[in-house]
Amino acid sequence: MHARVTPFGEVRVLLVEDEPLILLDCEAILASLGVGHVQSATSVPEAKALLDAGHTFDVAILDISLGGTSSFELAGELGNLQVPAGFMSGYSSQDIPEAFRGRPYINKPFAQGQLKSLLESLIQDRMREAKSGAV
Repeated sequence: MHARVTPFGEVRVLLVEDEPLILLDCEAILASLGVGHVQSATSVPEAKALLDAGHTFDVAILDISLGGTSSFELAGELGNLQVPAGFMSGYSSQDIPEAFRGRPYINKPFAQGQLKSLLESLIQDRMREAKSGAV
């Protein structure tokens, strides 16, 4: 039997979502897409602890509102590490600060295809940034 090969197999994804059911759904969707490595966190401090512990990621998918705090500071830190971040939220994209408005974004609730498109956009950003040497 051959392992299923997908364009996402080697991608390391940081997934930050504080709602347990949405987190599980995102993990299941990413697994069904063949993503080889997903590390989840439910808060900004938990995500920062993963980074501090030396975990590395190719892309990040961040819920905007995490238990009363936003993920924008984390997105900035990830950008400094050359990890492109995309957002998901039940709020309007107008709530995104100007510095992050060009980042990939999907509204909750979302379909599998929308999360796949978000991931594809982030991977394209990662490849483009790797070629230019900047985020």
